[in-house]
Amino acid sequence: MMAPEAFGWYALITSLSVWFMSFSTLGSTQVICRFVAQLMEAGQQEPLTKFLGNLLTLHLGSGLLAAAFYLILTVFWLHDLGLITLASIASAIWVRAVAASGRLGMVSADPWPRG
Repeated sequence: MMAPEAFGWYALITSLSVWFMSFSTLGSTQVICRFVAQLMEAGQQEPLTKFLGNLLTLHLGSGLLAAAFYLILTVFWLHDLGLITLASIASAIWVRAVAASGRLGMVSADPWPRG
């Protein structure tokens, strides 16, 4: 069982990581839902590929920036915690951005067949 102080540290660093993960997406899900459906309906494959490539780059870059800002903020603000702990959570933010970026073009805008 965690002591109250340890649980407070745990709650603080995990809630901060969730905030940084949320900021790293930059609303890309909403952008995908809007523009991918329009480009697929119009049958424009080349602009769709370019759009998803640009969005992938933006998503990976924002994830890396979010992880870096998290690490910088927590190293200076929460210096009582170990660097390895903070770096592992920052790397989890980056891994989450990479995993979310891998799903960018995999979701169909129309998952149910029209009948």
